[in-house]
Amino acid sequence: MKTISILGFISLLGFTFTFTLKDEDNISRFLNRKKKDKELKQFMHSFGAAPDKVYKSTDSYYEEYHRKGISFNFDYDNKLVAIFLYSNLSEDYKNYEGKLPYGLSFDLTRKDVEERFGSPEYNGESDYKNTSWVIYRSKGFGLTYNGLESDSVARISEIAFQLYQ
Repeated sequence: MKTISILGFISLLGFTFTFTLKDEDNISRFLNRKKKDKELKQFMHSFGAAPDKVYKSTDSYYEEYHRKGISFNFDYDNKLVAIFLYSNLSEDYKNYEGKLPYGLSFDLTRKDVEERFGSPEYNGESDYKNTSWVIYRSKGFGLTYNGLESDSVARISEIAFQLYQ
């Protein structure tokens, strides 16, 4: 079992401790929890007292911590449906500095990822800034690359953790 230290530090009564989770799928453990869940609240608070931005869509909302490279997507029942980790290749975000699960790194290229995990179950391209995406549904994560599918040296710009149906 691997131990993964999460970025933030939480201060309580003058004592500081690092919020640490175990298991490679640590971030996924928060999915499907309500926003008021104590452990989820502590985890989110480790990135700041308040998000840098809240973005609302028709079926959900995002609490974005741009300076920490992470965002949380909640449905309107306040259930966490996705967590996004960003590299500095993502517009408006600083690099997420926490340890990434599954041996992922923002330095990995598409070729590196496919050598490690095989071909993704789903993939596609976006006209938005010539990016492409893949989904490793069996692992519970998706990746966005800073290049099109034909670009084997495109690097990871975003990692999404969500429950795939």
